[in-house]
Amino acid sequence: MWQVFVNKAEYDESRWRDLLSDVLMCLTKELASTDMKGSVIVSPNLDGADEFVNRFEKEVFEEWKVGVREGVENNDWTRLIAHRTTRFPLISI
Repeated sequence: MWQVFVNKAEYDESRWRDLLSDVLMCLTKELASTDMKGSVIVSPNLDGADEFVNRFEKEVFEEWKVGVREGVENNDWTRLIAHRTTRFPLISI
């Protein structure tokens, strides 16, 4: 399923933003049920995830695209899960 979304988003920044929001929601939901639950943001709603992703600067946006591609292609979401988000402004989601 994710591969289809990555393929459709390939050159469309708005589709990438939607995809990154969906990935953010899925990852935080999954991580919230693990031992990492104290280290992740609360599982966001769609509006909160969109707001979070829309605050990404170009460099961070590109890093997340790479992380999603690696997650899909290698079934390894480690890069994205471990991605530092401390430079992002805190928002209520």
